[in-house]
Amino acid sequence: MRNTEGSVETYNWQYFGDTCEDAESAHEESDDEDDLDVTPGKRKRKKREWIVEEATISQFLHKCLKSPTPCCRDRCVTKFTPEKIKACRHDLWDRRDFEQRGQFILDSLKSADRRGDGQATISHLNCQGHRVCQKAWYLLYGVSHGSFYNYVGKLKKGQTTAHHNSTGTLRRTPQYFLAHAWLRHFADFFGDKMPDNIAIHLPASMTRDAVYERYMEKMAETHQKTVGKSTFMTMWREDLSGVKIPKTNRFSKCDVCQDLRKAVREAATAERREQIKSDLQLHFKQQKQERQVYWGKAMSSLHDPTDKLSIIIDGMDQSKTALPHFMQATKESEKWKLRTHITGVLVHTLGVGYAFIDNLRWPHDSNLTCTVLLATLRKVAKSYNNRLPGTLYLQMDNCWRECKNQYVFAFLGLLVLRGIFKEVQVGYLLVGHTHEDVDQFFSRVAEKLRKRDATTVEELVDVIEKSFPNVEGEELDAVLDVKDYMGDVCNHLEQHSCPHQYRFTTGLDSKLIVEYKNFGVDEEWKLPRRDEVRLVERLPPAGARPSLVKPRTERLELKQFETGVSTLWQTGKLTSRQKGALDRYITKQAQSLEVQERREEDILDMLWPERDMEAWATERPVPAPTFSQQERQRIESLYKSFNKSKKTSEPTLRRKRRPKSKP
Repeated sequence: MRNTEGSVETYNWQYFGDTCEDAESAHEESDDEDDLDVTPGKRKRKKREWIVEEATISQFLHKCLKSPTPCCRDRCVTKFTPEKIKACRHDLWDRRDFEQRGQFILDSLKSADRRGDGQATISHLNCQGHRVCQKAWYLLYGVSHGSFYNYVGKLKKGQTTAHHNSTGTLRRTPQYFLAHAWLRHFADFFGDKMPDNIAIHLPASMTRDAVYERYMEKMAETHQKTVGKSTFMTMWREDLSGVKIPKTNRFSKCDVCQDLRKAVREAATAERREQIKSDLQLHFKQQKQERQVYWGKAMSSLHDPTDKLSIIIDGMDQSKTALPHFMQATKESEKWKLRTHITGVLVHTLGVGYAFIDNLRWPHDSNLTCTVLLATLRKVAKSYNNRLPGTLYLQMDNCWRECKNQYVFAFLGLLVLRGIFKEVQVGYLLVGHTHEDVDQFFSRVAEKLRKRDATTVEELVDVIEKSFPNVEGEELDAVLDVKDYMGDVCNHLEQHSCPHQYRFTTGLDSKLIVEYKNFGVDEEWKLPRRDEVRLVERLPPAGARPSLVKPRTERLELKQFETGVSTLWQTGKLTSRQKGALDRYITKQAQSLEVQERREEDILDMLWPERDMEAWATERPVPAPTFSQQERQRIESLYKSFNKSKKTSEPTLRRKRRPKSKP
């Protein structure tokens, strides 16, 4: 055989000390130990280590010689000695960085690119001074087929710099995601959802270190791997920045939290400090369980919607919804405002919400709460074919003026006495820990108002309905005087502010029974002292209805507001259409008392639907049938068609034959 310059046609197969057969058999014998790296406890070797080994190159050349076309018709790859192949591979794989190896491949492709000279593709590349085909090049350098053509594609797209697809991204561990999920769950149960922004506030008495300690304790209980403290804090800061620990609670404060926090600061010994911290953790656990009771009732209504109805009612901070509202407020635009208030209602059972807007013409007291509740029941009944479930779970705020007073309780008792509900349970979360899903609804509205103007009531309703799914907004034009209506038939209820759960049912004598629990997690319901005195002694006279609360339009300062609207229109802040809508609204408010007196009966028919209330007490929703009649007939025909041995699906009794008794 003759050698020519620049090519090698014969090989010294004793180069590695073995014949080709010996090399192959030796390699096969060592597969399990060296190349596949499956020996227990042995470190998995990287490609840059074994790709340059002599045994690997020997096996590669042997396979190439056995193939008639290892790369192309010219058999480029067989023209290289093992020494040159080893030099090629060292040239590439001694570059330890992935991007450096990628750049080497791209540079080689770029130097061989002749497409600008009329060549259709990159057909040949340079390897150790020799011109070889594409396949020979990537085989000689030990590059995989996929990686090579991946770089070919990048070059065709104009990319001349190599970079890893995941460069700059962090690879999160399973314990990182577990810590993330734990903190979200912890915030959901221990935090309060803010009504004016998308944030969850943990109790002010907590610290981030204490939260991390709780995380470590919970993971230790289940023997889970944990993340370090710095990783945990970074995750909290970057991924869950909405979970905050305020210096002080912005809204109602929990006296227990405040007192225990103060006691921790004033503790004289470490032992006393740890004891108080333990009490604080117990308090946090308690408020978490109270939330679980609330959500348990909501979930119960989802599982049995024909028998249980879950509703939460709360009010939104009125400073956020004053009209006209401008996304970019100015000193002039903030001068002229008409205060409005939103009472939000979420019906968990149906997955819908309602927003009732009023402009402070009426006091925010039990009359407003009862009117909103009755309006909600009217809307809910439409979904049940003018019926209502037998049990009502009602969640409200601890405010005594609007929600936690004898008139609201008497109205709930009236609903039970009239048979509209068989049972009503009303719950209150711990003071300072009351912000829940309805406040999340308010935060969505506030967030939307930061990005949109709402100059009229119609625009405000549009913002509300677009800020949360399945929400219906409407203006409240009248309020029932429930306090006066119930005043003659109800007794006084005292010392009722401490318990957090109340239940209203009727006894065997059809009299109203009021029971309470100090906390939702308590097992037994208790009767109030002197329970022989009924909260509601009797029903109001037949045909009697509440009157309407007279609107106090003087509180609106309509003259000043009208002047402000004109000023804003003249300065270009309001369009002619918006000014016209506000002018009509001002006229409507000014005439509200007159209209109410003239149309009182019609308004009462709408707010106090006597016939509907009688229907609610008569029938309950019927669970939807699993199969329709048509589906049942199809099922029956299936059995007749495919179960030929069964002539009928109706069971038949046949008298058993008994032997005649002998005389």
